[in-house]
Amino acid sequence: MNILEKFLLDNHIEESHREIIQNVFRKINLSEESHFIEQGKITTNIGLVESGILMYIQTDENGKYWVCDFAVEGEWVTQYQSVSQQTPSPLSIITLEPSIIHVITHKKISKLNKEIPEFESLTRSIVEKEFFDMIERSHSFQSLNASERYKRILENQPYLLQRVPQYYLASYLGITPQSLSRLRNSQ
Repeated sequence: MNILEKFLLDNHIEESHREIIQNVFRKINLSEESHFIEQGKITTNIGLVESGILMYIQTDENGKYWVCDFAVEGEWVTQYQSVSQQTPSPLSIITLEPSIIHVITHKKISKLNKEIPEFESLTRSIVEKEFFDMIERSHSFQSLNASERYKRILENQPYLLQRVPQYYLASYLGITPQSLSRLRNSQ
């Protein structure tokens, strides 16, 4: 059973609807360091990560970057502002390891929402969860110091320490790689 089948089953989507929904998604394989979404381009794609890890990253005109978030197996990945408003994405989403993603377009989601009311409820709950996760990340970044943010990763996302290069993890925490080394050594 793939992640999409499991997701639909776990969310109590009727069997007849599960097959319809699954047929609308397409599975893509991306190699390491591939773009799922490119900064500055409009996207319509929304993906469910089957395997791999992806990084949300914003780069300025001088090449300086900021890591905003990560997505792993079982998580949804997109840039909702670009998808919903059809505006250029303010960030890129890049694979950090080979990844398999089940992809659907915003247009196809809208069509399924009209045809399958339970799917509309499910997509609304996905968007709400992403919104609340974004607020939590923002609050955490503003209210916690680097050591506290690192401890939160140890508690909630320890897999990031093994799967994400230190310089990207440091950027995500808002510190230098050297400061991250000191935090790791002090734990």
